Amino acid sequence: MNKELAEDLIAGRPCGHIGAFVEKAKNIADLANPTIENIREILSGEKTKTFFVNIYNYDNRVERYAGDVTIDRHAMKIATNLDIDSVTNPQLKWLSECYVYATKYIQDLESDLTITPQLVQSATWCVWRGIPMAERKRIINPVKV
Repeated sequence: MNKELAEDLIAGRPCGHIGAFVEKAKNIADLANPTIENIREILSGEKTKTFFVNIYNYDNRVERYAGDVTIDRHAMKIATNLDIDSVTNPQLKWLSECYVYATKYIQDLESDLTITPQLVQSATWCVWRGIPMAERKRIINPVKV
């Protein structure tokens, strides 16, 4: 799907949410002195911000952001056994609490196993993406919260 959206963008066709990313990319490119802080101000959503920091600060050279954790929807599906794509408003508060807990858990893993949060997130994503769709649906049985 992302590939199709990118092709639409290149061809000048409507490209859904990708158009918003293009605008943000232009704003970042226009920065005279880009820093983690001012790029984070342009980005939206905690997952997007931490994902950027995890890539930019992959070696944890900027101590303030060392340990930032990206919890994507795949990790939340695994952690909560909840169909994140069809979450209801009452579940949002509970989910945000789960996000905080999952972040702390992965930070603890980093200190226990000397593995960075970036590697935990990327390994989770790679494993999840490697599971066939039918099996993913079997694993994730939506629960009521």
